[in-house]
Amino acid sequence: MIRANLLINLESFGLTNLAVDKSKEIDDLILAIQATKETQDVIFGHPDTYSLKLEWGFMYELLYFQEEFKQQNCSWLTHDHQIALMKLLNHSPTILKAKDINSLEEEFKDENNGLIGIALHDIDFYVFCPNTWLKLHQNYATSKYALLEGKEGYFKRFYTPKLKIDVNEINSLIQKKQVNPLFKRMDKPTIVENDKTLHGEEYQMHFNDAKKSALNLSGNWKHAGFPLPNDVKEQLMTWGFALP
Repeated sequence: MIRANLLINLESFGLTNLAVDKSKEIDDLILAIQATKETQDVIFGHPDTYSLKLEWGFMYELLYFQEEFKQQNCSWLTHDHQIALMKLLNHSPTILKAKDINSLEEEFKDENNGLIGIALHDIDFYVFCPNTWLKLHQNYATSKYALLEGKEGYFKRFYTPKLKIDVNEINSLIQKKQVNPLFKRMDKPTIVENDKTLHGEEYQMHFNDAKKSALNLSGNWKHAGFPLPNDVKEQLMTWGFALP
């Protein structure tokens, strides 16, 4: 698996107005945190967490509100919410104490980097629910054309197949023998209306193997199938295919 480096977006926890119910947002965040364990993502704390001053006090005081105070000021905040936030906000910062996405990416070059926090807005590198966690990994996998050694399972799950080069150009490369001779030709699906294909057809790559195999863009074998050499896998991903 390929992990993500997630920096806590401290601004999203401002909760300036405690009367505003944020229970749904915190519940979504808890689910996102659970999802990060699947790919062993690393969550880094913000170096300013315990010095952030808000209208009602310091950020860390949110974690220790007593029941009487909660009932009067933020009855929506549950004990489970406090425990989850306590665990999250106690994460250590990065070695270089990154404070934003730019400094995080500078510290972890070419890795899968993002922010995590309570929902504010939907951007590609911001995780605040399971769907946005999935999107972070999908964006990373899809942006990587070359096969990473031993990471086929990761790409199989998160890669979003999308043709990145015209079919005619691909077939021209095949005809000019500028790619592996295992490639025979690529076929287009039959479009019926509104970009819908006939019988769910996909773009298909046909091969010159003994079984005359054909692979769909989605990574499923249309006909037969065989072990693909690494250079063929890399070429397919460059063109936008998911791997079988």
